[in-house]
Amino acid sequence: MAKAASAASARFSLRIKTFRERVAVATRRVSDLTQAARLKAAQLAAKEQILAKRAELAAVAELSRAKAMAAQAEKWMKARAKSDSKKLSALEKRLAKRLKALEKQALAKAKAAEKKLEGKLKAAVKPMVKKVTTMATRTKAKSKLKAKAKPTAKAKLKAKAKPTAKAKPKAKAKPKAKAKPKAKAKAKARKKK
Repeated sequence: MAKAASAASARFSLRIKTFRERVAVATRRVSDLTQAARLKAAQLAAKEQILAKRAELAAVAELSRAKAMAAQAEKWMKARAKSDSKKLSALEKRLAKRLKALEKQALAKAKAAEKKLEGKLKAAVKPMVKKVTTMATRTKAKSKLKAKAKPTAKAKLKAKAKPTAKAKPKAKAKPKAKAKPKAKAKAKARKKK
């Protein structure tokens, strides 16, 4: 019996030993699992913190970018307006110059046309003036001849009263003065213009 009791005790102690070993393994597994869970929770918390910080930084960056873009846009608009105003003023100056040149050209053309017309009028009027002057001189000469041909009654009496007086010889008519060469040169110069 003692052998049986010792064998039973040995079996019982073996069971207890295996049970304790199983409990130890289980507790080790539980502690490992808890540590792994804690580690996983810490990792998740860290990831969440990182994501939150990333979102916060992204929001701040977006605000900063929007401010910078607004400032840049304002700066760009000012620079653009300045550039546009410079271009417009340059264009206005160019157009003003062009208009001035066109006005000058038109004025010069008008003056040239006026001078040309004056020259043509003078050229057309000159022969007419010559004809009128020659006709006037002819009529004067004719009237003088008529006056000499038909003496009046008084002239007849005077002629009878003074028969000894000799008639004065006629004065020769003066030849027409020629045009001065300078005047002709000026007239030609005007026509050429």
